[in-house]
Amino acid sequence: MSRSGQKSSMVLSMTAMRTSTATLCVLFVCILCAGANGQTDKATAYKAGATCAVAAFKQAGAAEGAGYLSDVIQQSLHFELSRSKVWPLGERARLKDVLTETDLKAAGIAEGRSEPVVGADLVIVGEFDDQDGLVVVHARLVDVKTAIVQGQAKWTGHVSGITDDMSRRIVAGLANQPIRDEPLSPAMEALFKEACRSLKDGDVDRTIELCNKILDDRRGHIPTLLIRGYAELNKKGFSDRARRDFKRIIELDLRNVAAKLGLARAELDGDSRCESKALPWLRQVLDEQPENGEALYLATLVHERLGEQDKALDFANRATRELPHFGPAWAILAEVYKARSDFASALKAGLQATACDDRDPGLWMLLGDVQSAAGQKPAAVQSFRKAMDRKPPPMMKEMLEARLKEYK
Repeated sequence: MSRSGQKSSMVLSMTAMRTSTATLCVLFVCILCAGANGQTDKATAYKAGATCAVAAFKQAGAAEGAGYLSDVIQQSLHFELSRSKVWPLGERARLKDVLTETDLKAAGIAEGRSEPVVGADLVIVGEFDDQDGLVVVHARLVDVKTAIVQGQAKWTGHVSGITDDMSRRIVAGLANQPIRDEPLSPAMEALFKEACRSLKDGDVDRTIELCNKILDDRRGHIPTLLIRGYAELNKKGFSDRARRDFKRIIELDLRNVAAKLGLARAELDGDSRCESKALPWLRQVLDEQPENGEALYLATLVHERLGEQDKALDFANRATRELPHFGPAWAILAEVYKARSDFASALKAGLQATACDDRDPGLWMLLGDVQSAAGQKPAAVQSFRKAMDRKPPPMMKEMLEARLKEYK
């Protein structure tokens, strides 16, 4: 890889880690609101063999339902339905093909996006919101033929809990099978919420301090271990501690996807990187969930860094298909196409990356690099300037200034 390509990949890595910590953390830790432990309405009752599917979730206050978290919530609930076999999965069809516009409005359902998403006897729909570091997910189970809401469930927690805790509790709640475990005390719950806010704000030291207090009280509390693990990944010299937390989670919950993805990230972004060591953890996830977008994205990073461009291209295309609103997945696809001198495809992917997140300076810098490689210098300068306007971190700012100086 050229020196320019190395720098571009470094920016992409920083962008991905910041995205996964601040809004994804790609992975997913939880506390429950009072009275929200997978509760359902008593009306939940279904005939044997009823099929169920999951529609796109709408973000509260947003004009459209699409977005990265919408993709992850829908995918995670789909995986949980497949694993738990509470209801057989329904065939995929457009939501508007099975419910009329009147029924959709009556049930409060928003389709969210136009591609095929759902078709079955029952459909899980809902919305989510990001409230000061905590994600709140409201889910409803709707009878497709009558548009009657059969049950409701609510989950509140850190974004890193979506993959495992949210999906497990929402599906169990809608099936009227509440999970019975000991909740945090009110004092510890308050500390957990503060830890979530601290992690979102990038204050990893405060996050670790708060998590330590919670774990002194509840040593094996998985959501807290997960948050501390991701905070430790973002603190220099703490990668080994993050690995210990993630491995402890797997000891407590062998199928915990978020912890396995955390271990893969530790090998990709930790103090002592070893990309090949990330692959076994990713294989474990993909063996059970072949369409897991986060695992596909991380596998792309692994193979791209190992110089295995054909494998990287395959995983990148699959990642963007499963997480179509995740900018870094499109960005790494653009990198892979650029390395293959397929500039037309690279430009298309780079533009899609910035369309996913117009505010991310790293994505604009990546697009500028692709445009520069394609000989589109005026467009590259414009993209670099847009990256500068979005207040990049100091190292990225220096790299952008060097690029703009080169084109003067």
